[in-house]
Amino acid sequence: MKHFSLKESAEQYGVKNLLFKFEVDCFDKSVLSFTSFMGFGLIAAGENTESHYFVIDESRYKVAENYKVGFTNLEQNPLVPNKTFYISDFQNMVNDGYASVFVITPDGISPLFVTLTDIASFEDLKAIAFVEDNFFLLQPFLGEVKTDWN
Repeated sequence: MKHFSLKESAEQYGVKNLLFKFEVDCFDKSVLSFTSFMGFGLIAAGENTESHYFVIDESRYKVAENYKVGFTNLEQNPLVPNKTFYISDFQNMVNDGYASVFVITPDGISPLFVTLTDIASFEDLKAIAFVEDNFFLLQPFLGEVKTDWN
């Protein structure tokens, strides 16, 4: 199984050409908190989790240092917080399917390391699983199936 390496991907494609998609706890538009010590602020309480696109922000940490990586949201939306991860933790997120990686090319965006739901809908995946699980039961209805080994 292939494992994602942020440092190798950054060296191969360039840090500015990598695009990431993962879920974050977004700030709630209607929640404004006040504390006597801190003043006013927004709260991200985990009830507003959304999937967003991010790019690497090297203003604080450099990918080449292989320590931490900072992300800023692509939409520049103030309700979507910027995130920082240890590189090893983020690589595990990608390898475990919690984050997807894309490469920005002159022709558009190409998937580099993505989860299946980024390239097919949940309904499509359910249909594929049904056919795979019932392939031999469905074969009389499908007719002769051509394969490479026939």
